[in-house]
Amino acid sequence: MKEHYYWWDLEASKFKGILYDSIGTYFLFEHSYTNWDEFVEADPHMAYEYLTYIRFNALEQQFVDLRVIPQMLGVKQVPIQSVVQDINRYEWLKSIIDLTLFRFSSLRDISFHFVNEVLELQISDHSLNVKQISKALRRSNSQLIKNLKVLEKLVCRYATNVISEHIKAFVTCIPMMTRYLRVWLGPSCITLNLINTI
Repeated sequence: MKEHYYWWDLEASKFKGILYDSIGTYFLFEHSYTNWDEFVEADPHMAYEYLTYIRFNALEQQFVDLRVIPQMLGVKQVPIQSVVQDINRYEWLKSIIDLTLFRFSSLRDISFHFVNEVLELQISDHSLNVKQISKALRRSNSQLIKNLKVLEKLVCRYATNVISEHIKAFVTCIPMMTRYLRVWLGPSCITLNLINTI
């Protein structure tokens, strides 16, 4: 594993550039809106852009949150000292696996919500998945659907490997996790492709 900090984000996204350009000169304090409903009524397009901006930031934060995983994998000495009880190698690797699975799943879920909200598909939260998004979009955006399916498969594949790795020795976890981090967050990051197809 490389010994440098992973500055994962969505800075390279065309979507982010367009979004930031579109709201860059619009400041809410220059207007006399007293509440959100008044803002929506007076300028629905800009209100939509502000909501998209907030949702995009939530999605990008998922990438920022992944930065700690290589840091955890790069710990030089175990057990890790604690005033309560030292954390042994097994518990440390198990925590990394659980955190990675949780954050990858969150990235997938927030991506689904982002697509649902930005494209105003109006799919309810309890039934939001690739199948429902595909049904709502039909064939109007096949590349977007393809990217969502890849994202879903990556999470499922990672989860399956985590379960099988729990059965095996934990010694092989670091190479496996490093491999999946590279697949997810390499130069051809699927979520970047996803954002650019919206």
